[in-house]
Amino acid sequence: MPPPGRISDTRRTHVGTVPLAAVVDDADTARRAFAAGIRCLKIKLGPADSIDRVFEMARAAPGARLRIDANRSWPRDEVVARLTALADLPIDYVEEPCLQAHLLLSVVLPCKIALDESLADMTPTELRAAFASPSLAAVVLKPTVLGGIAATLALAELAHQHGIAAVASHTLEGPIGTAACAEFAIALGGAVPAGLAAHSGLDGWQVEVAQLAADHVHSAQGPGLGFADLDLGAAVRACGNAILPGDLAMQETPP
Repeated sequence: MPPPGRISDTRRTHVGTVPLAAVVDDADTARRAFAAGIRCLKIKLGPADSIDRVFEMARAAPGARLRIDANRSWPRDEVVARLTALADLPIDYVEEPCLQAHLLLSVVLPCKIALDESLADMTPTELRAAFASPSLAAVVLKPTVLGGIAATLALAELAHQHGIAAVASHTLEGPIGTAACAEFAIALGGAVPAGLAAHSGLDGWQVEVAQLAADHVHSAQGPGLGFADLDLGAAVRACGNAILPGDLAMQETPP
């Protein structure tokens, strides 16, 4: 098992599957995810949340690696103290602990961090400085907000060159977008778990994402994204019907 703050593998091996990380909320969901084969747990931790929650979930799933996601919410002057409190746990990283989290990377931190939302706004100079920091463990890559697959692959390549993990993730896309993100994860390869477990953006769709299994993603067996039998025209019409009333309402609202 890698030591705390060290992600197991950042190399691309181009294997057919990539393990999944799962979002868990409490000890029960942590136990269920671990029983389903998940070995990496993501825990949302806001500024008002007790750090004891993290310890409870760690005890519920011994052997699991942890990712903490603060969603840029921690007060900057509390970040180091919070990282110190978590440092003895098997944590891969704390994701976006505060606004402009990349500015934290000028010093050695008690826990390594990951960048996500910050990536879309950082300059090339800021990216190079971040990748050179020993306190950066990973970049969380969402093709939808980073310029598409090709641009995101280029960013992943830069991360790999610096020994930084590239973690494929999503922005709550529907089945087609999630399938594309899964194929992106396969293209990255390696043993770093992808943040692509089933999510609320898939709720209500009667379309299976062929790439998603309980504890990993794998390539679709069919052509493209694996939707060979999908009536795309009907799906587009269904989406159009769903949003049309709201659009009309907006058009009819007087200025």
